[in-house]
Amino acid sequence: MNKSFIFLGFVPLLLFSCAEIKTSEEDHLEKYSIYLSTPETKTENDGNSTKWLLGDLVNVVFAETGTTNYFRGFDFRVTDAESGRIEGTLPAEFDPNLVYDWYISYPNSGTASPKRDMTIGIWGSERFAVQTGNNSRAHLAGPYHYPLVGNVKGIPGTNYPTVKMKNVAAVIAFNVRNATEHELTLQDILLKAPELINGQFEVDFSGEDIRITPNKKESIARLEIQEGTPIKPGETAKFYMGVKPFSYPAGEELLCVPSATAQGKTLTCRIAKRLEVPLRFDQGTITTLNLDFAPSTAPLAVNKADFDTFNQGYSSNYDNELRSMDGWTSQSCAAVEMYPSRHIAMTLGGKTSSPGELISPLLAGGCKTLTFKYGLLESKLDQLSFKVEVLNEAGEVLWTKDITEPEPVFEQGYDFSETVNVPGVFRLRFTNLCPTGSPYHRDRVSLYDMSWTNLD
Repeated sequence: MNKSFIFLGFVPLLLFSCAEIKTSEEDHLEKYSIYLSTPETKTENDGNSTKWLLGDLVNVVFAETGTTNYFRGFDFRVTDAESGRIEGTLPAEFDPNLVYDWYISYPNSGTASPKRDMTIGIWGSERFAVQTGNNSRAHLAGPYHYPLVGNVKGIPGTNYPTVKMKNVAAVIAFNVRNATEHELTLQDILLKAPELINGQFEVDFSGEDIRITPNKKESIARLEIQEGTPIKPGETAKFYMGVKPFSYPAGEELLCVPSATAQGKTLTCRIAKRLEVPLRFDQGTITTLNLDFAPSTAPLAVNKADFDTFNQGYSSNYDNELRSMDGWTSQSCAAVEMYPSRHIAMTLGGKTSSPGELISPLLAGGCKTLTFKYGLLESKLDQLSFKVEVLNEAGEVLWTKDITEPEPVFEQGYDFSETVNVPGVFRLRFTNLCPTGSPYHRDRVSLYDMSWTNLD
């Protein structure tokens, strides 16, 4: 078979390399060379460079033009990083006398299709990414989080096709300004999104546009910062989060919560903005969000508990402490993802040495009526008894009630709605009364769908 060449032209955003992946042995024809053109070193918006490393694996799929009878090349890897040469083998089905469509993706997957699963913006089994140090983009390297795809069609088997590769991911640059009077070191950033924006997605690059199957579950994306350096008052630092391309519609609230340490304390800052126009995060672009880190002690003017933001909206263990984006805190509680709704119930642990406790942030407007659902979602053996309290800003209990179900039915929701009539700034507190006195996490009661009306 005559050797042919494919040139892959890149429109790069990210610096990447990949680890070696073993491929299965399959019947194939002779060695086949593909050349990748020297990548452009600048993008339109950023100036990041794209470089191949020796041994990088690229997934090569082809089909006779106009058909979907796909075949995969085997073990295509970079053998000359400077020239962009990769070498591998094509199966016997390749006929240089025919006309082909070519589909290229990075990293290699072993998938003989231009439709494949790809991971965007998270590390392994974790649901977050990690940036090491301020202003660093090093975590944007690595094909498993920021993949590339491309295709070219109608190329005779004897010609040299050129494939322009595209970034699947978008990148958000959080430009954080220290608006406090003391140095602070950023710990993490949470971003609430109208759909799932990092994780595993089905990516279809068979056409001109990249199509990513959306997941409509509202999600919380998290970037953890390790080895960050102090940001002086008035100065800024940048932190980068890779995400699936998405947009906020006009009228949507953009909610972002960075946390930091300052003078030995952990501070959080709730930043919310109602958007007047849509805000888009497009493939292959870096979009900057400017954030002023200035924690506020003002009470929060909301009428619903944001339990869905605990643990990024997923189930958790009975951690020592969990925190929602609005500032609800818990001790010895677990977030429990309910099905089929996918909403989060907060479950108060029943260990007598550390009974589950759930506390709201300071809330504005007084509490007229408190409404929520509760029940057993964890075990049929649990019993159910817990205390509800409404406190004022000084921490004094102004209203309290013990709730007990002597024979609770497993997975049955019980309704609570009471007139409270506590004026001014208030706080809610829920404590498991551990009715069986177990030293383990028995008597676990779950709370969900919580809201209140204002009195003031």
